[in-house]
Amino acid sequence: MPLRSSPLDRKTLTTLETRKKSHDFGMLLQTAAQQSGRSVWQIAFDVLRYRMRRHRIYSNDYFKFGLFRTDISPAEKEAFVSEGEMTRINRALAAPAEMSLAGLLESKILTGLVLRAAGLPTSETVAVAIGRPVPLPFASLTGADAVERFLREEAPYPIFGKPDLSRQGIGGASLMKLDQDEIVLGNGTRVGIRALATEIARDYPDGYLFQGLLRPHPALAALIGPVIGTLRVVTLMQAEGPEALFLMLKLPGPGAMVDGGVSKVNGAAIVDAGTGRILRAQLLSRPITEPMTHGHVTGAPLVGAEVSDVNAAVALALQAHRLFPRQGVLGFDIMLTDAGPLINEINLNPGSSLAQSARGAGLMDAPTKERYRAAFAVHGVRLPLPGVRL
Repeated sequence: MPLRSSPLDRKTLTTLETRKKSHDFGMLLQTAAQQSGRSVWQIAFDVLRYRMRRHRIYSNDYFKFGLFRTDISPAEKEAFVSEGEMTRINRALAAPAEMSLAGLLESKILTGLVLRAAGLPTSETVAVAIGRPVPLPFASLTGADAVERFLREEAPYPIFGKPDLSRQGIGGASLMKLDQDEIVLGNGTRVGIRALATEIARDYPDGYLFQGLLRPHPALAALIGPVIGTLRVVTLMQAEGPEALFLMLKLPGPGAMVDGGVSKVNGAAIVDAGTGRILRAQLLSRPITEPMTHGHVTGAPLVGAEVSDVNAAVALALQAHRLFPRQGVLGFDIMLTDAGPLINEINLNPGSSLAQSARGAGLMDAPTKERYRAAFAVHGVRLPLPGVRL
């Protein structure tokens, strides 16, 4: 089968986002009624009730998390948190200079510079395409001609490219090799080098990073495949210092070049912080009632499998959080590479949806609420907060 090719007038990177599909509400109602034994009208009223509550769980999350089920208790249902409620919690734990810190950590370029200055391992950037010349400790490429010249003459293939300000892996791609006037991407697509350079310079004036393509730890590759799935380590700053709240391993799907949650071929797994073993996994395209038992790239059993370098990854996240002592919560994406763990990104507002899917249960159970209350007390946050059930 011939490899796909991308002409000059077609976008490549900006189409890597899997757009959310509209939900067939009627079909979801019928399916939920069949699975739960409840009437369509009971479930429709339940959806409305969740929508009208202070924390507002919308219909797509109601069905995604299976809140219509009769085999879970009211307390288990109450543990599910909406993205809006999670954002309010995270903002309450943000440092007073939240906006300046957000500007720093949202930029992958600046985050990398800070981490390297602190002596912490992070992804190594070899060049950045950017709309205006700026002094950086690596090549700064301004304009399509400069990007094309780098890709033709200087790029140390294979490399990985990603927008500076993107989220969930949107726009990221592995560039495996240069073949005459085309670049072969990690998913088999062939794109004209001029077309790719033009797209990067045009669509990412705030910055597009080129980094060495990292390889997963061999034990991790045997478990999830050749594409690195980052380990999300969410940490809370407590009175005695930062602590790990939960760990989630992202599982890139067949043909995926990134592990972000926008791609439904990907999955996610909850990892026990004490043992480093996978507790539960979920394919993002399947209902929460159908957990993922085997790697969808390797076929290896997931539940009970030990994830490599977990202790070192957690220690790295805690060490990095100490750089920001006034920030109550952070989410670290740690890459478990064949050369050891390194920090790929830091998130000020680690979301809840993907973690709850992987867990198969809500995040805000009683023990987790206690840990958040303790963090709030440390940071002088008074309860209750509007729209927050703590």
